[in-house]
Amino acid sequence: MNPLSLLEAAQFIAGAQIFGEPDAHFERVCTDSRTAGPGDLFVALKGEHFDGHDFLAEVAARGVAALLVSRPTGQISLPTLQVADTRCALGALAHGWRRKFELPLVAVTGSNGKTTVKEMIASIFAEAVGEEGRLATRGNLNNDVGVPLTLLRLNAAHQFAVVELGMNHPGETAQLAALTEPTIALINNAQREHQEFMASVEAVAYEHMSVLHALPAHGVAILPADDVYAPLWRNAAQGRQIIDFALAREASVSGVLRAEGQLQVQTSKGQFELILPVLGVHNARNALAATAAALAAGVTLEVIRRGLEKFRPVSGRLVAKVARLAPLAGAMIIDDRGPS
Repeated sequence: MNPLSLLEAAQFIAGAQIFGEPDAHFERVCTDSRTAGPGDLFVALKGEHFDGHDFLAEVAARGVAALLVSRPTGQISLPTLQVADTRCALGALAHGWRRKFELPLVAVTGSNGKTTVKEMIASIFAEAVGEEGRLATRGNLNNDVGVPLTLLRLNAAHQFAVVELGMNHPGETAQLAALTEPTIALINNAQREHQEFMASVEAVAYEHMSVLHALPAHGVAILPADDVYAPLWRNAAQGRQIIDFALAREASVSGVLRAEGQLQVQTSKGQFELILPVLGVHNARNALAATAAALAAGVTLEVIRRGLEKFRPVSGRLVAKVARLAPLAGAMIIDDRGPS
């Protein structure tokens, strides 16, 4: 992020009190005391088994620029923002920071494939403007801490952004989408997940649908044409542009997967072919979703093709490797142990 003063930050957070120098600046927001350092605003989050306030002396010794806390800091004398709830304040700060930037921002939701689709879009955006010109969620940091921290990495060099929105309880998608304010919202699918909180697949579909309500009037909805809940999501898009995608059936972005990973992609802008660097019919479908989102962001087909070819699968998710040692030399080994 670009430098921000405590005074500016306090304007984003209702009820925030400043203690110390209001013109003190920070250049990064951090919630992990182990990685805190000079120039950071350390946010003292409180969880079920930890309390960031217990590490204030440690982060002060590490040279952080300022603190965001929910109770007095005692003997620690650093520029400080004190709020009622640091987790809520982190979200408010991220929302205020996000609103300083006008750029195509894709929010990726869905039950399965979110991280892969996000990484495909990130690869396309990097091909378009370079690694430094695009913002993307790191790993699967997609919750009410990870999403704000992602948004707070936005800076003036970014021309595109893609943010993954996770969910494990009702209302979380709406909350994260409101912080993110996407210009493009992608729903990849709706399937059984988090059944301890979500009573049915239909409840999951409605949860994912809430990302569409965060779109501006000129926003674009990216929807799977072959999902049983597509009509529900189309209706929720409420007149916004829709680009749908599907494999082996009619859609705005459609595709046919041939032998050995060759994917033929057809769009309203033209068509292209590529060899997918990842296995599985579901990943061909993920590539179509990424293509639709990139088209909505204004990326050309040739750049999309190159970006998808340069995509590398997430570690532990259907990664194909060739054995080099006997007696298996030449055999294909599929690493699908899950992300580490």
